[in-house]
Amino acid sequence: MTSIKDHARLESSCARSLTAAALSLYLKSTPSFEDLRGEVRTPEGKPYFPAFPAFHYSISHSAGLVVCAAWEAPIGIDLQQIPSDPQNAMRIANHFFSEGEQNALRQLQTEDPNAMLLLFSRLWTARESYVKLTGRGLAEPFDNYCPDLTEGRIHTKSGESFSLTACRAPSGYCMTLCSHEPIPPEDIHYISYPISNCNS
Repeated sequence: MTSIKDHARLESSCARSLTAAALSLYLKSTPSFEDLRGEVRTPEGKPYFPAFPAFHYSISHSAGLVVCAAWEAPIGIDLQQIPSDPQNAMRIANHFFSEGEQNALRQLQTEDPNAMLLLFSRLWTARESYVKLTGRGLAEPFDNYCPDLTEGRIHTKSGESFSLTACRAPSGYCMTLCSHEPIPPEDIHYISYPISNCNS
């Protein structure tokens, strides 16, 4: 039986492996041990490599799957397993989402619970991908920004606006990419694989 600590170690190992693979593509060569040791974090927790300021990447994991996205400008990606319990999803939405989003979810909860769970996941991953892009994390309250899935943007109270892209995800998962400017779908490349494939 895998403990929470062991699972966290596997996730960390997998994230390092994916980051190394993405950095290899950027460098067009295998990064050295020193290259990979150069990874640091901003005070908010956003990882980066000072030696490679043009290399932008983002990591996410959920329910046994890890993903890494890299781009020529800052990005954030979030992957989530689509939940199976509409009531629990609604409890989370009541705490974090806007009144309009809550109403849309309540209506779908009665009409089409599966559609409701997908919408919940899209709204959640949109928010999470934004905080990963900015690096602000939980330091920025959820009510400071609001995703518009129809427009494919996320808007902030300060007037900033960012692009949202719904990415192809494995069955049962939802994945969203956030960037300053729209990224053509054909240019979106990411690497993902099961945590079980990683070495601790």
